[in-house]
Amino acid sequence: MFPHAIRGGNLNTGSDAAFSLHSINYTTMLHRYLFCHSFETIGSEWLSAMRPREFDEDAAVDAVMCIFWRKGYAATSMNDLVEATGLSRSTIYNSFGGKKKLFALALKEYRRVTTENIAMISRPGDVRTSLRELLLSIVADESSDREGFGCFAANSSLEVSGRDPELSALVAQHFERLEAGLLRLLKRGQKAGEIPADQDCQMLARYFVAVIQGIRVVSKGLPEASRQVHLQSIVDAVIKSL
Repeated sequence: MFPHAIRGGNLNTGSDAAFSLHSINYTTMLHRYLFCHSFETIGSEWLSAMRPREFDEDAAVDAVMCIFWRKGYAATSMNDLVEATGLSRSTIYNSFGGKKKLFALALKEYRRVTTENIAMISRPGDVRTSLRELLLSIVADESSDREGFGCFAANSSLEVSGRDPELSALVAQHFERLEAGLLRLLKRGQKAGEIPADQDCQMLARYFVAVIQGIRVVSKGLPEASRQVHLQSIVDAVIKSL
């Protein structure tokens, strides 16, 4: 899921409306498309205009995150990173240390994504309503994903987990943060009597993390015409089981 807010700063697209990276609502796939494609089409020119030691590091990391998100770690070349950022190879190596370290920075930047999900389930309300709202937002996100971006954390988990301990740990942090937010929600519901006292909230929190990632993975193989209905049926079954 794309973050509701990335780092601040404006990127002039040539229209009256500048891209405020704090104000873009990334829950819509249109904005997801526009954000990443804006970096691909004008980000390089914008960053190239700056002298090497004056480039905007935050904007460069955002551009890098988009290219890794779209292509994955292995398929992204140094030429892709040079084109996305507008920086030379030497500047990339001197400033960031190379491809792996840039990927690690992109994963850290993507932590902002789970912030929106956690905020959604932290608002007042009963547990089932909050969980259903979260799951349906993910269904809507996946159903409208015509570009095939998916979830950067889920994509990275499938690609790097078990192969690189450092990157695997960064990916795991995304799921751990979501699990912690779900645990707080479930414990709140248990205290309010919405969840039986004998239920293991930690186990339930892990279960819902697995459901969320399962929805994201399963959606990739579903026809677009039936994807939303199929995923909503999963949500209905999960909420009924609670």
